[in-house]
This record gives sequence, structure tokens and C-alpha cells, in this order.
Amino acid sequence: MFSFIHLFILKWGYLALFLGAMIEGETVVMTISSMAYQGYFKFHYVLFLCFLGTLIADQACFYVGRFLGRKMFKKYPSLKQKSKKILELIEKYDIPFILGFRFVYGIRILSPFVIGFSNVPTIKFLILNFFAAILWSSVICSVGYLIGSLGVTITGSSSFLLLIFINTCITLFIIGIMKLLSKYFEK
Repeated sequence: MFSFIHLFILKWGYLALFLGAMIEGETVVMTISSMAYQGYFKFHYVLFLCFLGTLIADQACFYVGRFLGRKMFKKYPSLKQKSKKILELIEKYDIPFILGFRFVYGIRILSPFVIGFSNVPTIKFLILNFFAAILWSSVICSVGYLIGSLGVTITGSSSFLLLIFINTCITLFIIGIMKLLSKYFEK
């Protein structure tokens, strides 16, 4: 069993990381980053794939919003209702919002779609999205790397399964706090 899990994660970890970075996948990104600390993955690959995944996904969602937003809002009126708060924030704070929406739980996937629907120029989003992807991937991967360090310190061991368990628990705890904070600041 251990050999299968070990080989599976090592074989598919970079792909899981890339796909996880494309969605709200902080758990995947932080877990793989923590494993990079322990030498299972190369941290610079982790950082680059995380950056690339989030950049591509958010840029694609922006274009979907730009070209299909009006049709989507007509077809799904509830989507338009959910987007009102995001549109208000974009109108007031477009640059800080674009740089920071990835850090707010619950709006990450919807935000680039709504930004595409808004009046934000494409080139402006492209440039800000590039820097926001660098910022997000740097922070999330660094936190994951730190979690890896904590996992080794807490367990005093480098047992693969034990470290995955400890790292995942710490990651889920941090993500839970992030969710609570984002709900607090939504009010």
C-alpha cells in the first residue's frame, strides 16, 4: 500500500499541482509544496507550475466572461445576482481587487469571469493577472514549504505517510482559518 501511494503521488504530483492551481486548490498546492521541502519535488518546478496553472485558468475565465458573459447572465440569472458584489468591488477598487481576489475564499473562480464581463480593459487584466499569479503562487507555495518544515519538526521523522498526514492537517487548518477570515471580512 505504501509503495503504491508513494509512487502515485510522486508520478502524478506535478500534474495534480498544476490542475489544483487552476481551481481553488490551495490544499493541493500547499501539500505538494510541503513535500518539496522534504525533497519529494523540486520547489522551483512547484512554484512555476502553480504560477502557470493559476495564470492560465484565470485568463481563460476572463475571456469566457468577456465573450460569453452577457449570454451566461441571461441564461443563469442567479449568476448575475452572485456577481453584483464583485462588480461593485471591481468598479471601486479594480487594481487591488484583481491583485487580491485569489486570496479570498469563495470568489476565486467567479471573479475573473466577472472581471471579463466588466469594463476592465483586456491588457490591464492581462498585466495585473500576471503579477497576481506571481504573488499568489509565491505566497501559497512558500506557506506550503513552511508547513513541510513544521511537519518534519513536529514529527521528528521523514516518514512519507506520516508527513503527508501532518502536512495535510496543518494545510486544512490554515485554509479553514482563511475561509473564516474571508467570511468575516465579507460582512
